[in-house]
Amino acid sequence: MKNNKLKKWLFIILIFIILLGLVLIINKLFLNQSEISFHPLNSSITLEKINNNQQVTSSFKTNTDLTKSFSNGYYEVIYQSNNPNYQIVTSTIDLTSNISLKTPTYYYSNSYLNQMLTSQINQIHLAFNNSVYGYLITKSGYSYGYEKLLGNGNWYIARLYPLNPLTQDSLVYVMEKVSNNWIVKTTPSVVLYSGNYPSIPVSYLQTINNTSYSSNTSQDLLSTTLLPVVNEYIKAREDSVGSNQSSASSWLNTVQPILSASFYNQLVSSYNNSLTGQESNDYIIAHSNNFIITTALYSCVYQLNTTSTATVNCSLNDTVEYQQTNSIVPVANIPFGFLHSGIQPYISVGLINQNGQWLINSDTMF
Repeated sequence: MKNNKLKKWLFIILIFIILLGLVLIINKLFLNQSEISFHPLNSSITLEKINNNQQVTSSFKTNTDLTKSFSNGYYEVIYQSNNPNYQIVTSTIDLTSNISLKTPTYYYSNSYLNQMLTSQINQIHLAFNNSVYGYLITKSGYSYGYEKLLGNGNWYIARLYPLNPLTQDSLVYVMEKVSNNWIVKTTPSVVLYSGNYPSIPVSYLQTINNTSYSSNTSQDLLSTTLLPVVNEYIKAREDSVGSNQSSASSWLNTVQPILSASFYNQLVSSYNNSLTGQESNDYIIAHSNNFIITTALYSCVYQLNTTSTATVNCSLNDTVEYQQTNSIVPVANIPFGFLHSGIQPYISVGLINQNGQWLINSDTMF
């Protein structure tokens, strides 16, 4: 009797252990799970389970609406649009309860934004140059440096590089495309503060504020070394017709220190042996009216051809002023046919490094 009773109790205990194990298994398999409702729109959603070693242990992908159970834990969610121009969006979730995953807002990828910038850069530059801040480019010698489109190509951020970084600050600004027109949204400043521009996403302001002028060594070479030489040369070249010049070739004496010997000799020969040296129509008009010419370079780019040669290309704008007062001559007072006024032909100037000094070595005008 005692043995039967003992066996009975042992059997009960065994059943209890089995039931407890089943409960634990069921809890592990079913109760420790959560449902995820997937709602991809013109895209796919990928779910990757991440273990404690940051390794992917399982993966699930769908491009249709459905609901599925997953064990709780950490997952990486990857959203990918059917449009290849959009960037992939990722996020991490700690799955502990039922959730819904919906397609996020997609933005264009950097590569596609760069393509868009290339196709729209002229329109953007024209809009800025025609704005109240355009004088920075057309008269103050600033040039476009860092430029980038953000969002879906409807936001543009830029940093302007000064002609002389020792005396001028680089400036940053933001533009927005509204009804197919680019609008300047900020005053070009050293730093842009989000409190002053609540309509602009804070991340965009942070991006442009964090771009470093000094870290761009290529642009440093252009702004600090090449452009000052080109600027001095072009200013003298354009004002060669001015009433402050004693002759059509006197400007050569001014720029001789920044010209290579071969190019200087070429210019002297050109003035001595061709029509270039004769008093041009602009020279005669300028001296008759006491005009002088001031020049602003903008949108300058350069190419380092070798370690000792480079080419600088710039847009150019001439302003006519009275010599006595340095006041701008009204357009109506400039005689017809005077060419040294307004936007000029694109310049391309070659430079050569001789004994550590960059010198003008060619000019497509000659």
